[in-house]
Amino acid sequence: MIVGNELVEILHDEIFITIRSKFGVSDEFLLTNFDFGNLHEGGGKGGSLLSRSTCGNFFVKELSISDKHTMLNGNFCELYAERVLSNDSLLCRIFCVFTRRIDGKYYIAMGNCIPACEKSWDLIYDLKGTADDKTLVRNGKIVDEVHKRFWRLDWMFLEAFGKVSKKRVRYVEGKRGAYTSSILLTSEQKREIMLMIKRDLQFFIKQDLMDYSMIVAIKQVDKMYATIPFENTKTCMNMYNSFKVWHGDKLYIVYVGIIDFLQGWTTGKRVAHIIKCIFAPKPISTVHPVIYAEQFEKFFEKKFSTEEHTR
Repeated sequence: MIVGNELVEILHDEIFITIRSKFGVSDEFLLTNFDFGNLHEGGGKGGSLLSRSTCGNFFVKELSISDKHTMLNGNFCELYAERVLSNDSLLCRIFCVFTRRIDGKYYIAMGNCIPACEKSWDLIYDLKGTADDKTLVRNGKIVDEVHKRFWRLDWMFLEAFGKVSKKRVRYVEGKRGAYTSSILLTSEQKREIMLMIKRDLQFFIKQDLMDYSMIVAIKQVDKMYATIPFENTKTCMNMYNSFKVWHGDKLYIVYVGIIDFLQGWTTGKRVAHIIKCIFAPKPISTVHPVIYAEQFEKFFEKKFSTEEHTR
């Protein structure tokens, strides 16, 4: 396969070709649609390299040592394909796994869980059901991550006197809103999504995985689309899981997808669990896969609200 005009070695492609076929993705989807020069640290706390394709519909991400172990261990790829091809999964669609000859590193190419054609979103959340939840976009503007680090003594001094930067305030407010705000759905939509979540969680538990996230993107639809029948609640659009929701006289599209699900319950995570139990804000993300799945399910059971819809 050629990715970004560079010949790469693909792995287990007899499996991933079925996923590409299912979702209408060409075998040449990254031929001239990606530039390795755009890779940058952004694939999570581990510092893995990440970049979008030129069209924005795909991501290429470097696999960490732990991610690589999960991806290439045993029959994971086969079981993942079975799950994502089932028509009732929220898992991000992975379309290939490959190595670059130039650096010997391993990468995956996956679909964007939200359509790149939308340039402005009301809200985008990254949710785990823990203190790590955050708002990525609010009212069409990116919410910058401004962490309080122990080595920034100047920040701590200023905050002690109530002087906090606007970006830091917005980031903290976004974290609080991501964890506490409800997401409106119909009862039918909530049942459908929760059933998919439960089935995906069963897969994660069997694979000993944790620390995954749910991306939720919300967009108010232009009034010209308000005549779409309300009964047509789910929109099936290849890579996307999207739902149309009325709130009063306003119509919204809600996109959902589970990402970053290759993290195993490693020795490092066990050690981090002990440290975070003592020092980190609760609830924490670094917990045993069974416990993680339980708190993930309980969080979204409460997160998805089914208030009365009016039209």
